Amino acid sequence: MDVLRAYSFDTFDGNRWDRESGGETVPATGVLWPEPFDGWIEGESSFLTISTTDLSESRLPIPAAPRSITAAAGWVYDRSTDEVVSDSPSGTRGLQYSVRQSTDFHSEEALRAAEELIAAGGDEAVPARYRELPDGIDVEGLRTVATALTASATDRYESALALQEYLRGPGFVYDTQVSPSGDDAVTTFLETRRGYCVQFATAMTVMARTLDIPARLAVGFLGGSENVPGEYVVRGRDAHAWPELYFPGHGWVRFEPTPSVQTGARPPYAEPAEAPEPVVPDVRDTARPTTAPEPVLPTTAPTASPTPTPADEGGFPWLAVGTGALVLAAVAVGWARRRSGAGPVRDAEDAWALLRTRLGARAGDDALTPAETERAILDGGPELGAEAREALGLLRVAVERQRYAPRGENGADAPLRAWVDVVSTAAREAERAAGTRK
Repeated sequence: MDVLRAYSFDTFDGNRWDRESGGETVPATGVLWPEPFDGWIEGESSFLTISTTDLSESRLPIPAAPRSITAAAGWVYDRSTDEVVSDSPSGTRGLQYSVRQSTDFHSEEALRAAEELIAAGGDEAVPARYRELPDGIDVEGLRTVATALTASATDRYESALALQEYLRGPGFVYDTQVSPSGDDAVTTFLETRRGYCVQFATAMTVMARTLDIPARLAVGFLGGSENVPGEYVVRGRDAHAWPELYFPGHGWVRFEPTPSVQTGARPPYAEPAEAPEPVVPDVRDTARPTTAPEPVLPTTAPTASPTPTPADEGGFPWLAVGTGALVLAAVAVGWARRRSGAGPVRDAEDAWALLRTRLGARAGDDALTPAETERAILDGGPELGAEAREALGLLRVAVERQRYAPRGENGADAPLRAWVDVVSTAAREAERAAGTRK
C-alpha cells in the first residue's frame, strides 16, 4: 500500500517548517483533488476501508492521489492544502471511512504533459510562498548543486528525478540518530550527508525552490506492513515526510528522496531510466553566507502535526485500513534532536533523554513516541506510585508540546529534573521491593 497523507507545510525558516492558515473549505464530497479530475471515467481505481481507534487527529489520512471518501458528517476539504479537515474534538478517533483512490493518475506521461502549462505561467496558480527561500541559508550554494544536478534535464519531471536520485544515491546515509545544528540545516545536511526522512524531504524541497519549482513538505505515513492478505498495519515508526512538487494542471506530486532502506521502492511514476551519474559540485566547496542569524537547533516537529494520544486513554493509538485494515499510530515527524541523556537539563527533550537513560530497557525502544514510551514505562516493570505516574505524565506532555506545538514549548520553566528524579527513584525502589533490581 502507498502512503497516507495528512498535512502539508509551506514555510521553511532554515531550520523548521511552519504553515500558513488554510484556505476556504467545501464539504468533503465528490473527488477531492486540487486540480480538475475526471479519471473515474477512464482511469483505474481501488477501494480502501479505514478504521481508527485512538488516533485523535483533525486531518484525515488519505492517499496522495485523487480520491473520494465516505465518512461521518463534519469533514470538509481544503483545496489549498489538499487536506480533509474536521473541527470535531474527537476528530479521527473511533472513525471508519471508505476511500476510493486513483491508481494510475500520476504517470510520467501526465507529468511531462504539464510542461506546456509551465511555459505558459501555470505556476502562478499557486501562491508565491511555495517558491520562497529563507534568509540566512546558502541559497547560491544550494542552487549551484541543484543546477548541476539538473543540467541535462529537459523538463520539470526530469529535474525532479535528478534531485530525487541524488539524495537516494550511495553518497547519503539514512540515520535517525543525527543532531542537526547551525543556522542552515539544509546545507549542514548536504555536508554531513546523514539524516532521516525530514532532512531528505526538506533538502529536495529547498533545492527545487532554488530552481523556481513550487515545492512543499507533506507529512503522513508510509503504507506499513501486510498483516494478513489485504490487511496492512501502520505504526508510529511508519510516520514519514516527503516533498511535493507542483505540476500545473496535474497538482502536487510526491517524490521520494529518502533512501530505500526506510521507504522501499520509489513511486512507480518516479522510477528513473538508467542514466550516467551526474557530476555534482560538493556543497562544501560553495560559499557560505558571511552573515547569518544566531545558530538555532531545530527543535520540533512541523506545526499542527499529529499529536500522540495519552497512554492513559487506552494504550497505543492505532488506525486500521485496507481491503482489510491498516493500523496507524499517531506520531509527528520533524527535525528531531536525538540526545544521549548526559549533560544539563535545558528543556523537556533533555529531561526525557535523561529519564530514558536512567530507566534503561524499561523505557523501550528509542523509536517509540512519547505516549508509547510512557506506556512502556508503566507496563515494563513493578507498578509505580501515584506521584511517579503523575510526574511521568507531566513530563510526557512537556515533551509532546516541545515536539509538536506550533512554535515549540521547551518546558524550561517546568520542574523537569524533579519529575525525572521522582519517576526514576520510584522505578528503582519498586524494582528493589519486587526483587528485580539489586
